[in-house]
Amino acid sequence: IYDIAHGAGLSIVFPAWMKYVCHENMDRFVQFAVRVFGVSMTLTDKELVVKQGIQKLEEFYYSLGLPVYLKEVDIPDDRLKEMAEKCCRKGPQGNFKKLYENDVFEILKLAR
Repeated sequence: IYDIAHGAGLSIVFPAWMKYVCHENMDRFVQFAVRVFGVSMTLTDKELVVKQGIQKLEEFYYSLGLPVYLKEVDIPDDRLKEMAEKCCRKGPQGNFKKLYENDVFEILKLAR
């Protein structure tokens, strides 16, 4: 629908996807936050560790000049449903967690 470079699209969708699916395997996202971005494991709240890791990922994308939210590339909210429908036209997407149209729609809402 939109002429957005692949990397820019990923920098928008990936953090939102992480926020949506992190509860499927919290330890994997904790490991990402700690190993990739050096988030302290002294925090006992795994969810807080994951949130900090995602925040650091977004900051990294910004440091590269990439967008992190759909509004930064002028994608209006009224197109999210259409985008979710097109994504799942051939069925659910993903391997980590099967994502159905409503899941994709929720991820896109997180990416606003």
